Amino acid sequence: MHRLSLGIAAATAVVALAFFVPDRILGADRQVAYTAGQLAMGQADYTQYCSFCHLPTLAGNPASKPPRPPLMGPAFASKWQGKTAADLFNFASKNMPYGKGGTLTHDQYMAIVSYILQHNGVDSDGKLLDDKRLPTIQLP
Repeated sequence: MHRLSLGIAAATAVVALAFFVPDRILGADRQVAYTAGQLAMGQADYTQYCSFCHLPTLAGNPASKPPRPPLMGPAFASKWQGKTAADLFNFASKNMPYGKGGTLTHDQYMAIVSYILQHNGVDSDGKLLDDKRLPTIQLP
């Protein structure tokens, strides 16, 4: 019985430690950025301005003319690997929507980028995604 109590105590300590030790100490490389509000705005703006070409699933549409690339998954990762969220923001704000680049507001582009980041494994940390934070976020 004493061994069982020690085992439970040790397991509890490990779980508790995981909640209180910063990710970088545990070796996690998870990135976090954007607020829940930006994500909600990004989803709405993506649906209105982007989903027609890139589809509601962000899967892209290779059959369209010109082909619309996916905004998540392996093809997205290989194209954007080594680049930052700032690179994605700059590209999108200058070129998207297709043929109408620069027609959305700065906040709309920022929100859409947060939506794309979320679909590529970047979690919300409740802090505003802004021009200062964009270069610090590596794309997959």
